[in-house]
Amino acid sequence: MSQDVILGQWNLENFQAERRQLLGTWETGSQVDLEEAAAWHASLPPAKNMVQALRAAKAEGRVLVQPRAGIAPLSKHLELMRMLQDEGGADILPATTDSLTRHRKYEMVAKAIRDSEEKGVSTLNGFPIVNCGVTGCRTLSRELKLPLEVRSASDDMRLPTEIGLAGGMSAGLGGPIVHCLQHCRNTPPEKVVRDHQYVHRLVAEYQRRGVDVLMETAGYMSAHMVPPSMAVAIVCLEGLVMAEQGVKHIMLGYEQSGHLLQDLAAVRALRNLGTRLMSNRPDVTLWFDFHMWAGRFPEDQSRAYGVIIQGAIVAAMAGVDMVMSKSIDQGKYLPQGPANAAAIRATQQVLGMMQHQRLEELPAAWAEETAEIEAESTAVVDRTLELGDGSVGVGTARAIRAGVVDLPFGTSMFAANRLLPVRNGTGAIYYLDPGSAPFTEAMKRYHRAKLEKRAAEGKGLDYMNTVADAIAIAEGVLVGNRDRLVGAAR
Repeated sequence: MSQDVILGQWNLENFQAERRQLLGTWETGSQVDLEEAAAWHASLPPAKNMVQALRAAKAEGRVLVQPRAGIAPLSKHLELMRMLQDEGGADILPATTDSLTRHRKYEMVAKAIRDSEEKGVSTLNGFPIVNCGVTGCRTLSRELKLPLEVRSASDDMRLPTEIGLAGGMSAGLGGPIVHCLQHCRNTPPEKVVRDHQYVHRLVAEYQRRGVDVLMETAGYMSAHMVPPSMAVAIVCLEGLVMAEQGVKHIMLGYEQSGHLLQDLAAVRALRNLGTRLMSNRPDVTLWFDFHMWAGRFPEDQSRAYGVIIQGAIVAAMAGVDMVMSKSIDQGKYLPQGPANAAAIRATQQVLGMMQHQRLEELPAAWAEETAEIEAESTAVVDRTLELGDGSVGVGTARAIRAGVVDLPFGTSMFAANRLLPVRNGTGAIYYLDPGSAPFTEAMKRYHRAKLEKRAAEGKGLDYMNTVADAIAIAEGVLVGNRDRLVGAAR
């Protein structure tokens, strides 16, 4: 069977045949045994399971904090995780994989691990989960107190997820749309969706054996601005792809834009639409997380704290279940342990102060924004499902090729790359060009009206406004200065 053929719900025969082939592609695959791994999970304390941690936090009214982090070799990664756990106060610990692992270059990873051991400093920009194998992951799950998540943002996460789950990790990334549009160049969307379906089917097999495993959508989206309705539609579609394979615990995410009220409106729209789409799947539990700003950070660490703190405020007011924190040295180099731990503590401080503060009702204009976001997101989801002829996986791949789902400045050669965002005068994000998104004329007018005042104050709005807005947060503002950017380029 072609590796690009998207199936509906995978049957056991198809899954097992592909699994045998996959586990033979690297030596540590032989360490994976599903029945034995399920028994290993059963032997771990409930506090080390992510779903159990989420349930406990929800009962207490707390928002969990997970950082991004990962280094080599195993001993250094364990040391870093202990720091984030004990000094940072993280609630969930990540296994953020390195770029070589994400591109399946395991022989090069093996050399880099040896170099890291010899030099005493990581020469990889993440944790080499596949090369460390099940035994290495079990060292982490045994020695650390907290739940662990496989964070391998890639077009093909099958082997990292196999290794991580067998090693005691109880969650993983699983969003095919963002991973196709932003994390690969030449991989066809059909193959990306299919490989993600494998991961989802694997999670369902663990769940069938009594192991709660959470699948998280790619809520971080892009290093650029993404209009809220496209972001909401994408994660809802990713959630549907997961549910189609039998995943029972799904986390839908949204990324900080810097505009507090629009972010709150978008999270509310995400909750509304996600709940409605899963209403015929009573066995699925939805969770929600908030990702701190994924774009360029201020170089000054004090200013970087400001971005982090605003993200924590939105997460608290929106009442999400988890926030993905960022480090104050984000984007300059691999986040260092002490700085990452400090950012976690700052996030926990804000969440603690705001634990019982929720925005129950949005101002009228932003309640209207919630309804508009939900209507536009619904249009994208509905069109994608139509394209799939009954299969959300097939529809997702076809929607990527058609530009029905799109992200600004995507790296994939299969992306439409027509969507162009821009901020209005208040810093909220709207469509300068919606590309091929299936919007009505009324929806398009809504965005033109929101941008009208800023356009009138300048010389219209164009691509350079988008670029200026994308780097504005790093410069301490939300709305970019197009004229200054153009002048500096001359």
